[in-house]
Amino acid sequence: MVVGLLFVSQARADPRYEEVIASSAWKTFVKLAQDNYVSPFDVHALEASCKNRLQSVDTSVKERPIENCIRAAIESFGGSSAYISSKEMAQKSPENVSRMAGVGLEMKAHEGGEGYVEIVSPIAGSPAHRAGLKPGDLVYSINGVLTRSLTLAQAAAALRGEAGTSLTLLVVRHGSKAPLGFVMTREPIAPLASVRARPVSPGTAYLRVGRFRDTTPNEVIAAISKLRPADRIALNNLVLDLRSCYGGLLNSVVGVAALFVPSETKVLSSKGRRQDANRDFRAVPQDYAGKPWDPVDEPVVSALRSARLVILVDDHTAAGAEAVVQTLREQRKAVVIGQATFGAGTIETILPLEDGAAVRLSTAMMYSPAGHSWDRGGIQPDIQMPAPDNLKFELGDPGTDAGLARAVAFLVAK
Repeated sequence: MVVGLLFVSQARADPRYEEVIASSAWKTFVKLAQDNYVSPFDVHALEASCKNRLQSVDTSVKERPIENCIRAAIESFGGSSAYISSKEMAQKSPENVSRMAGVGLEMKAHEGGEGYVEIVSPIAGSPAHRAGLKPGDLVYSINGVLTRSLTLAQAAAALRGEAGTSLTLLVVRHGSKAPLGFVMTREPIAPLASVRARPVSPGTAYLRVGRFRDTTPNEVIAAISKLRPADRIALNNLVLDLRSCYGGLLNSVVGVAALFVPSETKVLSSKGRRQDANRDFRAVPQDYAGKPWDPVDEPVVSALRSARLVILVDDHTAAGAEAVVQTLREQRKAVVIGQATFGAGTIETILPLEDGAAVRLSTAMMYSPAGHSWDRGGIQPDIQMPAPDNLKFELGDPGTDAGLARAVAFLVAK
């Protein structure tokens, strides 16, 4: 006898979700992630993130469902992984980069927690410099868009545009009651040097590395070479400033570390899911970026390898910069001064998708020569210093930079 019927009600499937999951673009992304992402993951979790995102986004949003879904899936990985749209990839092409202009600012994320972008330094002679922008100014808005709604990369992109176009910045300056307005015209700007150096006392030099590019190892050599004739004294002490350095190209990271250690020394290891992601990097030419230094530079390299070394760090010292810090702490007994570093220990790779888009995935973990990982936990300095008031000093200024003063005092006292 039939006593009743059981009806199961199922929510109607979202056709956008079904279309995305069945698409070749989604399958390509999932396969790339399965083959390359540093840690195993549940594909069903990626699909769930896609479904949740499609349910939550406004249907008027112009971004296609597949883009929404890949962004949501990438966000579930956390870390530095990201989706790069075809438009963003096109902007990175050499042709577009060569046509782009800017106002000449070196910037970093502000440490105060308000979400501002902080000016580290305007380039001498640039529109920003001529307009009167100063180190420590906090960019409040760019052409009316609040910087607290932008990542540092998005803020940097917003500053760029066609030469001759206008740009309006509102900045918060220490001592000013209201944001100050600056109107500038974009101009072609020469690539910002990744290295700065200056003598700070007889036998002691300050060396700042702001990012790791193909040219950075040779920039370091050139910068120290220029200091030595002015100093007339052997380079005995060196302050290496890696504050607010987010890293850069892996081979360049290895190349800079190689300048400070004997040839063949192990400077870094990587471990990932692909076989080619598992390797050791040593201080040998085939393992670092750019051209090897010339024999005429050997005195400079010898000085870098023998000088007593202090490294300045802060909570924006990240990724490849952290690798250099930990390597030189282990291999050169460098003393680290500042605040705990950011804690990003992954290697990122940009992998192409369909339609000109791409994803940046964490494809390997970095380890120091002794097998130490700083991912998530960061690197604790040997000498702790409180975070400075960034509105009142310029990195590398002997008169106002308390971190530099502490490093020099440590070296001179030895």
